[in-house]
Amino acid sequence: MRYQTLQQAFKEITLAHDADLKYFTGLESDLDPSRKLHYPCLVFTPPGFALNLENETNNNFNRWKIHLETRELLSTTSSVDEKNIALDRTREYLKDIVLQFVLVYGDNKEVSKNNVTETLNFKTTVQPEFLPMLDKSDGIAGWQTDFEITEGLYNDICHLSDIFSG
Repeated sequence: MRYQTLQQAFKEITLAHDADLKYFTGLESDLDPSRKLHYPCLVFTPPGFALNLENETNNNFNRWKIHLETRELLSTTSSVDEKNIALDRTREYLKDIVLQFVLVYGDNKEVSKNNVTETLNFKTTVQPEFLPMLDKSDGIAGWQTDFEITEGLYNDICHLSDIFSG
């Protein structure tokens, strides 16, 4: 599975959401402070991954460490009730996106990006934990989650034959 495939999957899910969420990859170019973010939004930061190299198992796989955030911009005059409603709303957005990703995209869903099509096939190995965010200085309310997925196992490394010569 490629990073661009994960990006595209989250982009498709976010843009299809009825809430009209904006999507940002979390790359520096997307989160440049001089550039205005549009709200509400989902931010998908570049994921970490772990590669299994245990020769005894003869199974090679990647375990991806996913971090997502939903954010909403509050007005400077937002009441406590308005902040609570924004937190409820962004929690639901994030929950919807995670469920769509895991239950629909993780079950052999094809994703295409830059003329490359991959079939996503993964299992959730670390369950999502949702934590609230409230930045009083920037007026941002939202939620973040971290979870891990493990992509399908490879019984050999023939998927690397197009990368190395000789």
